[in-house]
Amino acid sequence: MVEKSTQHTSRRMIRLFARRSLSKELAISLILLLILFEGLLLAYVYSRQSRFLQQELEKKADDYAEKLSEVLVVPLWDYDDEQIGKIGLSFLQSDVIDEVHIKDAGGKTLFMVTGRQDAQGLLSRSVAITYKDQLIGYADLVFSLGAINEDLAWLRNTILLILIISLIVIFVTATILLRVFMRKPLNILQKGIDRVAQGDYDYRFDEIHHIELTGIARRIKEMAADIQAREISLQDEVTVRKHAEEKIRESEARSRALLDAMPDMMFQLDRKGYFLKYHGTQQDLHLPPDTFLGKKIDDVLPADLAQLQHAKTEQALKTRQLQIFEYDLLINDKKTYFECRMVAISDETIMAVVRNITESKQAATDKSRLEEQLRKAQKMEAIGTLAGGVAHDLNNVLSGLISYPELILMDLPADSSLKSSILAIKKSGEKAANIVQDMLTLARRGVAVSEVVNLNDIITDYLRSPVIISLR
Repeated sequence: MVEKSTQHTSRRMIRLFARRSLSKELAISLILLLILFEGLLLAYVYSRQSRFLQQELEKKADDYAEKLSEVLVVPLWDYDDEQIGKIGLSFLQSDVIDEVHIKDAGGKTLFMVTGRQDAQGLLSRSVAITYKDQLIGYADLVFSLGAINEDLAWLRNTILLILIISLIVIFVTATILLRVFMRKPLNILQKGIDRVAQGDYDYRFDEIHHIELTGIARRIKEMAADIQAREISLQDEVTVRKHAEEKIRESEARSRALLDAMPDMMFQLDRKGYFLKYHGTQQDLHLPPDTFLGKKIDDVLPADLAQLQHAKTEQALKTRQLQIFEYDLLINDKKTYFECRMVAISDETIMAVVRNITESKQAATDKSRLEEQLRKAQKMEAIGTLAGGVAHDLNNVLSGLISYPELILMDLPADSSLKSSILAIKKSGEKAANIVQDMLTLARRGVAVSEVVNLNDIITDYLRSPVIISLR
């Protein structure tokens, strides 16, 4: 658990210091600068104090050596070992003296005592002892640097404590000062930037009075003005583009509606005869679109029609002129006629607009038939007009042929031999009158009256006619 907590704390510290902050970097720079300055100052104090203590110790060593040489003159002259020992022990009581070694003139040790065995560093002094300019002995003093080291250690600890306290004070002070004198202006600048980012391009940054930040604020205002101008231009461009897109959509909708309303079928083919696109109704198609798109004409249409399509395609691509031709296909087992208008839309692509002209063909046939009927009717009308004129003229002539035989028969005796001839004339006149009546019926476009006749009666009447009798 402790290890996990330590790792978590380490990660938090890494994330904290990984996030760069201007105030943090300035605070750290200021702290490092002050620590460097204070460290150099304290190092100088430490070095100076160390040299001072060293000089003091050397001065003490010289004083102790001089005093020892003075107090040992009489005991050495008198060879008073007891007094020499007391003097040596008394000097050894000093905190700085670690060893006292007293010798006579011949170098014989008269007294030697070593104090602390763990002395840290040594400083020695040797002095010759004379009496009336006569050498009577030597004295060696060894001084310990432990006291100096202790003083220096205390001084070092004090300096470190001062550095730590200074670090804390400087950090707190720098944080407060940066918060007061830097964080606040930066927050004001950040607030202005946020206002500009939200679209308030007219924000003036009036709350910023620092020379260092006014340049930044001025540049931001210039950028905001540029952004505002670009945004207005972009909005105008977007508006124009939206209008253009709306017009394009309306045009496409009209074109689509027009294409959907047209009964024509539109095919897009390449030079090799492959179907690329299709638009139109499917009721007049030879095959469904999904079966012929991407395929070649030769695989879809009959051979003769495919050959015709290839020839017209090459001609359209070569001449860049509209090609119009007709053809027929069996659609749902019914012969259907089509008209194809083919035009090149690129160097390798043509557009073919195909229309079902079966009804037009049928209408043309019906028109020809009706025209023929009209011509016949006009002929019949002319014949009827002629027949009407002739009938009226014949009626005038036949009126005598019918009426005069009747008058003659009224005065003719019953046994007259002319009676049969006159009756034949009368009957022939009546038949002629009936024929004239039929001609008038034809002239008036009337309907002739149909009646049942006896063929034997017609033949008998014919055989009894005067013409047949005369021939006999």
